[in-house]
This record gives sequence, C-alpha cells and structure tokens, in this order.
Amino acid sequence: MKVQLKFLVLILFTFFVSDWAFAQAKYPISLPFQQVNNYFVLHSIPSGKTKLLKITTQKEFDTYFGMATTMGEAGMPTQIDFNTHFVLAIVYSYTNQLVELVPVNLNQIAKKKALFQYRFKSKGSQTAISRPSVMIMVSKTNKKINFDLQQVK
Repeated sequence: MKVQLKFLVLILFTFFVSDWAFAQAKYPISLPFQQVNNYFVLHSIPSGKTKLLKITTQKEFDTYFGMATTMGEAGMPTQIDFNTHFVLAIVYSYTNQLVELVPVNLNQIAKKKALFQYRFKSKGSQTAISRPSVMIMVSKTNKKINFDLQQVK
C-alpha cells in the first residue's frame, strides 16, 4: 500500500511540476498585428501624456479618428473589420516636432496581459503643430487581454 501511495504522489508531483514548467515556458507569445494607415487624430482626445486606446467598435473609432486619404493606391485608409479585429492606437501629445511612432512588437506576457512595444523617432521640428499617432489591428480573439505600452530604443 505504501508503495502505491508513493507512486501516486510521484505521478501527481510530476504532473504538477511539468504543468507548471509548461505554463512558465509559454510566454512571451508574439501576437500578430497589422499596421493601420491613413487616419488622423480628431480633437476629441485630450492632449497630455501618450495614450493607448483599445477600440472595439466602428462608432468608437469614428469619435477619435478621421480618414486621411491621399493620392495613389497606397493612399486609401486601411479597412478595419470590427467583427474580427479591434484597434490599438498610440496617440502622442500635440507637438511641433516631426515625430514617427513605429510599432515594434506585440507580445503576450501573461494569461491576460500583453505589451505593445513601439519606437519613438524624432525627425526635427516643423512649423505646424501635429498629433502623432500609430494604430495596429489585432484579432478579436485577443480582446480580453489588457495591453500596456513600452517605448523601446
């Protein structure tokens, strides 16, 4: 009886340790995304520190952004299907600096937590004031995840 009990304890211990090790090893997970282009920030977002917006409906999106169509095939705004995707948007403060925000990575780092890494590129100053932003589309299967921002060099 003692041998069977020891064997059972050993099996259970092995199961829990291997399950724990597997759970620890599966993060970070790179989440696929697509950059969204040719939209501008409306004045409905208060200025201040850099903001991360998680937008899940077209109605909500339209309160923050307008289309910025330009000439040529690449000038059309990216089509967003809110039935299958949501948008993560980084919106910077008003500035006279010529700024580019570049999405770098989107990594899930825990069960319900992910990190959106971006690069801030300053390209000098300009005479106009603008509101730099960058947006990405993410599959709605990741909608329940909480996202944080991290600027990288």
